[in-house]
Amino acid sequence: MTNASLASLRAAFSLVYELPYCDGSLENIFENEPSFAKLFYRIGEQAADEPLKGLADACHKATFGLSDKDVLDEAYRKAGKMDTTDFAALLSPNALGLMNIIATNLLGGRKSADDIEVKFYKLNVYGPGSFFKPHVDTSRGDDMFGTLVLVLPIPL
Repeated sequence: MTNASLASLRAAFSLVYELPYCDGSLENIFENEPSFAKLFYRIGEQAADEPLKGLADACHKATFGLSDKDVLDEAYRKAGKMDTTDFAALLSPNALGLMNIIATNLLGGRKSADDIEVKFYKLNVYGPGSFFKPHVDTSRGDDMFGTLVLVLPIPL
């Protein structure tokens, strides 16, 4: 990259005042509300070594969106997935206040938490050896503006 190109890039990024994401953690939410951490799926019970193996075994291989197609390529993504018809969770992003955080930190207060609708789309399961290469998510609808990723704590 030439110095002129680098200077041009730096100038463009100096105009960016807001990051296109927000992140954080809810440190003690599962200690205060242990029921939020429960995940129910068609095979097995709660998270422990054997049931986690059961969860992984109950998953289908995870595909990813490429243009208007779902593609299976384990060189690009190796993980399991469950559709919403195959699992249930007591976790509520609204009850945790996540929509307020998103409205304030990502949308700069231009929208309220009430304007944001969260839909569970699927459960991705990543275990030892799983990965997903860096990518840009494929929008699942005209009113979709982002992907909310929640990582559940699993004791190792």
